[in-house]
Formats: sequence, C-alpha cells, structure tokens
Amino acid sequence: MVTAYNGRLFNAMYVENKPFEIMWGPQVFDLDTYVVVKGAPNKDAALEFLKFCTSAEALADTTNYISYGPLRKSSSQFVNPAILPHLPTAPENFKTALTYNFDFWADNMDELNERFNAWLAK
Repeated sequence: MVTAYNGRLFNAMYVENKPFEIMWGPQVFDLDTYVVVKGAPNKDAALEFLKFCTSAEALADTTNYISYGPLRKSSSQFVNPAILPHLPTAPENFKTALTYNFDFWADNMDELNERFNAWLAK
C-alpha cells in the first residue's frame, strides 16, 4: 500500500500495465493556485492566460495528458468519457474526498514532523 498521485498511478496501470488499483476513499482533495504579482509588467497577458487556462475546455483538455480532475464541474462535459471514471473528481471517486486543511498544516506541520520522526526512530 502506498500513497501516490493518481496521475502517476494511472500511467503505471494503463500505459505500463502494472497490477495496481486505486482506492479513492478517502482521498485528499488539494488545489493549486496561480498568482499574478502586483506590478507585474505583463499583467494583462497574465490575466488573459489565466482566463484561458481556467476555462472549462482547457481544464478538461488536461485530462488527455494526465488523469487529474478538472476543478470546474462545467469541465466534465468536455472530458473524454473513457477517462472520466478514472478522475479523482468523478462523482463515485469524489464522494469521500477530504479537503486539505492548509491552516492546520501551517500551524502544526513542524510539531507533527518532529513527532513522526521520533516515532520512526524508535
């Protein structure tokens, strides 16, 4: 048993024919973000890029390259139906997802890492 990014497991399972199985529940739902720095010299171009790459179609298109679920529900209509059941955001896979708690980890990561490393050292 391991924890791994589902996109890497999907590739191992369906491209390399490895005998793996993904257990979706409970998965940890995490997000990435984009930032345009205040005073950026190409702010308008950056905003146009963000508009494009966060569109329903562009988010759906990424699933053709890696099986990470698009953030927008409106993207589902554009996802290849053969890929849809393999995404973490597919309704059946997402029903027990836990949201990553950034505040908790910001407040507790150092202490928990120390405790975990002490446990490993026993």
